[in-house]
Amino acid sequence: MMGNWGFFGMSMMWLIWLPLIALFVWFIIKITRNNGNGFDNGRNAIEILKEKFAKGEIGKEEFDEKIKILRRS
Repeated sequence: MMGNWGFFGMSMMWLIWLPLIALFVWFIIKITRNNGNGFDNGRNAIEILKEKFAKGEIGKEEFDEKIKILRRS
């Protein structure tokens, strides 16, 4: 019941579907991956602390304390 295409037709279907499925899986992984560090745009915790200190959101004591904690780990 496969018509005149037979095995060749089924092979061609897989050549179409496999790349589409692979592209879909790659896209899902790309949009959901967070590089495991919890921060976007490649910023790390020390850079974020420096930014908060520069904006005045945290004081020098808090900045120094958190920097020490981060450098220990």
